[in-house]
Amino acid sequence: MDGIADLTMQTTQFALDGLAQRGDARANNIANVLTPGFHSSGVSFESALSTALGRGEVPDTSQITIYDKGEAPNSQGNTVSLETEMTDNVKDSLTYESMINGFNYKVSVLRQAIGGKP
Repeated sequence: MDGIADLTMQTTQFALDGLAQRGDARANNIANVLTPGFHSSGVSFESALSTALGRGEVPDTSQITIYDKGEAPNSQGNTVSLETEMTDNVKDSLTYESMINGFNYKVSVLRQAIGGKP
């Protein structure tokens, strides 16, 4: 689909990739909630997306960054906040689902435009 993907579709794909990587990091954080000394990680892609769009460019997935969240550790040196992870997971899941719906709509419009079935 690269030949017909416009800037909207390409940036949506970038954001979906970023959200998926964030989901993987969050799943790792949750899996290690009881691991002594574990430091929670996060994934950032929004600023790279904003900068690229400001230039009219498509961001590259290499611009998705993984970072240590820098949270205060508990008595076992663990920095995972299960409540925060679960709350943020719900927000990101809703965002991901909305973006998938928009992406699928765009694909159906393109299919109709080239004479295919919706």
